[in-house]
Amino acid sequence: MADLRRLSSKCNFLELDNMLRDRLVCGLRDETLQRRLFAEKHLDIVSAWTLAQAYETARRDVDSLRGAHSAEIPIHRINIGARLQASQPASARQIDDYVCPRCRETGHDSRQCRFKNTTCSYCRRIGHIQRACYRKQTKQRKKYTKQRKEAYGADMQSRAVGDNTLGDSLAGPAAIIKQKSLIPPTDSEAAKRKKPEAQLKKNNRERA
Repeated sequence: MADLRRLSSKCNFLELDNMLRDRLVCGLRDETLQRRLFAEKHLDIVSAWTLAQAYETARRDVDSLRGAHSAEIPIHRINIGARLQASQPASARQIDDYVCPRCRETGHDSRQCRFKNTTCSYCRRIGHIQRACYRKQTKQRKKYTKQRKEAYGADMQSRAVGDNTLGDSLAGPAAIIKQKSLIPPTDSEAAKRKKPEAQLKKNNRERA
């Protein structure tokens, strides 16, 4: 987090914390964690970072625990578990993995959801809660996309300015002199250049 703040301190972002938060949330590969952060009502960079770290720690602990248990389970018990899973109806297994669109939880069908008659506090429609509100998620995605585009445009502009400055510094005085020589003289400068030539011709005639 300290490195991110240090690297982005020169970007001149108006809302640095919000930009870092959006980068963190939109860059997550784990969809479950991303949905969890989207569901937060007031999410800042500190809470997003804390939740992401806690989620990663918990997932590593669960993976290590499952690995230890799987190494200790006898072969005959593994076979029994496989037979039980095979005998389980396909519909039951699908419900366990089904994400309810009314509450964003698993383990039940949307027709049995306890929030099916609840009024959403965001869009004021009946049938879901704010955490599962499609309008809110769509608005947040558009906001994040807009901020990412603005950040990208600012980055490209700063790079272009840096390239132009570097090009001018590398050009040196020779390029500046060449550029000045290409500028046509003004009327007054042209008159000054012609005056000595006319005087020289007059002196030659007098000598002759």
